[in-house]
Amino acid sequence: MGAHSGQTWFVVDPRELLAGRGQVTQCRPSLSRGRQVLPFIRADRTILRRGFVILHGAGGADQHAGLLKLIQPRKVRTSCTIEVNRKVGRCFVTVAEDVEAERATLADTLETVGPSASAGCGTWTAFDLAAHIVGADRAAGTITFCIRVVAARGVQFRPKAQVVSYAINRERRGGYPALLARVRRRSPRLLLTSAVAALTLFEVWTHHDDLATANGLVHGAPERLALAIPPLMRYHTALLPSARFVVRTTNGYQWTFGPDGSDLGTVELFGSTADLVRWLAGRAPLSALDVNAAPAVVDQLHAFTGTI
Repeated sequence: MGAHSGQTWFVVDPRELLAGRGQVTQCRPSLSRGRQVLPFIRADRTILRRGFVILHGAGGADQHAGLLKLIQPRKVRTSCTIEVNRKVGRCFVTVAEDVEAERATLADTLETVGPSASAGCGTWTAFDLAAHIVGADRAAGTITFCIRVVAARGVQFRPKAQVVSYAINRERRGGYPALLARVRRRSPRLLLTSAVAALTLFEVWTHHDDLATANGLVHGAPERLALAIPPLMRYHTALLPSARFVVRTTNGYQWTFGPDGSDLGTVELFGSTADLVRWLAGRAPLSALDVNAAPAVVDQLHAFTGTI
């Protein structure tokens, strides 16, 4: 905290915010001044890239507008204007809410289909799937967090089948009802941080989608599932053609990946968030998307099989 030109500065705890580099999110960050926790405020469409976040403006937590500065210690990196509303309420993060909502509906689906139903993922049953989901929460999500951090950076990590089987059997010991109760609990905070939140949503949503499809149920996709597309593209970099990719979703997201001036030209992929994620996860064929690319590149894309 500090004073500057008659304004009070408040440091926003980065752990209360959920946004990766260049991502757009919504949040109600908590503010602190020394050891005093101030009332929550709401900052809409906040762009976060790196470093600490500082909100400043006359009026402190009751300010109507302010300037968001994204800085590293002793060095201002960039800035953008935001709107700050008076509304006071609990702290929330949009992607985190999507994760919790998806877990809740997954628990309902698991309860509906029963423990012996197919999970739509190999030979797994719904019982196995429930055990797999809650197994990720062990040790406050620390191991899962580490795996997802490196995966988000494009590092391939494939645990041995014996390890996965052991983890599932360990969680199954408590019984199916107990597993459902654990699925309905809030995710470990570590798995909702900016580094891995989109992949946490991807993990829960994809398994729920598999389960719903295998049992003839309808399953929608939250808007912010699209934020899982960039880390999934990075994860598959070595398997995809070394072309320039322009990926667009039907709900307005767009990204560009790959080198400029590639000999393979530019690949344009367009589709719903759900279909793009399914394709990257090996759950849907390329024909589910609109593709614009050279014929040779399209052949390579048809040969691509995403495995997560």
